Order: sequence, then structure tokens, then C-alpha cells
Amino acid sequence: MQVTDRDIRLKNTSVVKTFPLNWQPAREGKIFVGSNVTKSYIIIDSYWLPIIDLLLQGLNLDEIVHNLSEIDPHNFHNENASSKVKIMIIELAQNKLIEKIITK
Repeated sequence: MQVTDRDIRLKNTSVVKTFPLNWQPAREGKIFVGSNVTKSYIIIDSYWLPIIDLLLQGLNLDEIVHNLSEIDPHNFHNENASSKVKIMIIELAQNKLIEKIITK
């Protein structure tokens, strides 16, 4: 089962479960991210690469945001990092890469 637009309810305590994800370099500054399970792939900015490992660790959104802001403070400022991550989760869900969202 994959997440639909109706299922997307993100809180800072939400845990996002992805389908198995893989990635590879695309053109400069971009990466392909996709899943062999859903046969869906998207191209995103390469600064998002750390989110793949963080999502696979089963962290909640607050923990993902915290880790991303430590890894790359330039792209993930504390004041906008949470919104940026939520938008990326929605993008991944709309592209069939999110299996479920667990909201606690």
C-alpha cells in the first residue's frame, strides 16, 4: 500500500516509512531517487541525499530536521528546515516513494 494525498498528515512526531530507496547521480547538482518496488523515480537536488539514509533509519520528522540542519546548515536553516522537509516528504509521497506515515 502506498500513501495517497488524503493520507498525508505530517506532524513533527510523524515517522515516515519509505519503500526501499536507491539513488544515483544525475546531472550536476542533481540525483535520481527511486524505488524498484514502485518503479517510480524522481530527480531532486543533491543536497537532499542525506534524507534518504535518515528516512530509512525510522526517525521522526523532528529528528530528521535536526540531523539535516547539522549535516548541511546552509540548506537547512533552523527556521525553515521543518517546512522544507515536510514539502520533500509530500513530494516523495506523490511520486510513490512513501509506503506509510505513522503519526503519533
